[in-house]
Amino acid sequence: MDLIVTDKKGIDVECLSYGYKKENLVTKSKTLQCGDVLTFSNQGKYVVGVGWFILTSVNEEIKDYMWVSELEEATNSNKAMPIIDCMLDYFNLSFQLDKALESRDKQLFLSLSEKQKEISFLYDRISGKMPVGS
Repeated sequence: MDLIVTDKKGIDVECLSYGYKKENLVTKSKTLQCGDVLTFSNQGKYVVGVGWFILTSVNEEIKDYMWVSELEEATNSNKAMPIIDCMLDYFNLSFQLDKALESRDKQLFLSLSEKQKEISFLYDRISGKMPVGS
């Protein structure tokens, strides 16, 4: 499952540099920007007393072992979301916009237009990554 960062402020995550126990753990902090796409590999490292770090590429380029706990927290607090959910939100908003236009509901149309502007940036970031219909 790939994620996209949705928080406009970005999210801070700890990345593993080295260490296998909490006592000798060395990490570096990284800020992920809104629109960054995170792709997870099946490679992980466990640090005793801390937990799991998973090898993650950011925008198909930089690879770091990121702390799973922070990625879960970002997802649970809606600072990041699965790519498929972002796509579904975009298409659902488009459908609702069409319905508001048909019913000539100006207030609803304007409200939904603002929401779609926000999610359009995220959708544009991922639309080339995951083709619709596959």
